[in-house]
Amino acid sequence: MDELRELAQSIDLDVVGSNYQIKKQHDSKTLVGKGFLSDILLEAEYLGASKIIFNKELLPFQSKEISKLTYMKVSDKTELILEIFRKNAQSKEAHIQIELAKLKYELPRLAGTGKKYSQIGGGISTKGPGEKKIEQRRRYLRKRISLLEKQITLLGERRNQNRSKRDKNALFSATLIGYTCAGKSTFFNKLTKSNVIESTKPFSTLNPTTRRTYISDDLEILLSDTVGFITDLPEDLLSSFRATLEEIRQSDLLIQIVDCSEANFEEKIISVEDTLVKTKLIDHKRIIIFNKADLIPEETLKYIETKYQQPCVSSINNFGIQNAKIEIERIIKSHLKNKNVANL
Repeated sequence: MDELRELAQSIDLDVVGSNYQIKKQHDSKTLVGKGFLSDILLEAEYLGASKIIFNKELLPFQSKEISKLTYMKVSDKTELILEIFRKNAQSKEAHIQIELAKLKYELPRLAGTGKKYSQIGGGISTKGPGEKKIEQRRRYLRKRISLLEKQITLLGERRNQNRSKRDKNALFSATLIGYTCAGKSTFFNKLTKSNVIESTKPFSTLNPTTRRTYISDDLEILLSDTVGFITDLPEDLLSSFRATLEEIRQSDLLIQIVDCSEANFEEKIISVEDTLVKTKLIDHKRIIIFNKADLIPEETLKYIETKYQQPCVSSINNFGIQNAKIEIERIIKSHLKNKNVANL
């Protein structure tokens, strides 16, 4: 719920209240219990809310049923993330990916979207009504989705050509992954001396950025920065952002950045691993780097170093950066050595 609040505030929504319900099973019609829902609607009306956001993706008929009970806009976490993506999109590729995900989200939810999709009149001397506007909209969405998927496929082919050129250079490739707002872009800038956008707001990075950089005096690699993950990231969003997934899939090493200053950082490690399992990337060689170590007490730092035995850094003040480089170099050289032995 704290994360949902942060997501809402990142696009300047004023959160006036929140509530939750513990249930063994979700209500098939309204997700939450009817009594609890009635209390929520009364509270929201009292607080002057104009929108209710659920921390779980609502099924189309659930959204329809809840909308019947209130004049307020009914939304969910998926729609909120789509709005954040839309606000942060800068490149043409990002806009295409977001529009595709949004249309895929909208398509099954057309039924019951209100009077704007009521039936239009039939022809002269016909008995029945004309084609429903909803059918026109559905046909348009399907055509548009098909067109956008073709555009993304073309963009993917261009990326593959660029990767082929990079492969010819025989440079080792590493990709930064992790939860949104973990500090991936700041760490990327520190290692590559770049100036990609750094932000404390979620999903400020939407498209992969790749730079050549020296990890040590004699080791040059390709390092990529990618979009952040989040708990229960909808599959439509994952499939639409296939450029990021392709970048991760083609990488020799995944560098998972973790914000260790957050109380639930271990839960977020598990959440990222769940996403890697869903995308069949869990078997990739991976190193975890704990970022924002300057914001945690000494006992927490010792706990992380003892349990995980992975580098702890602060990308802001350079703490531990050199040790992280040394560990990355060790893993890369070990990988290249084993690869050469296998080729022999």
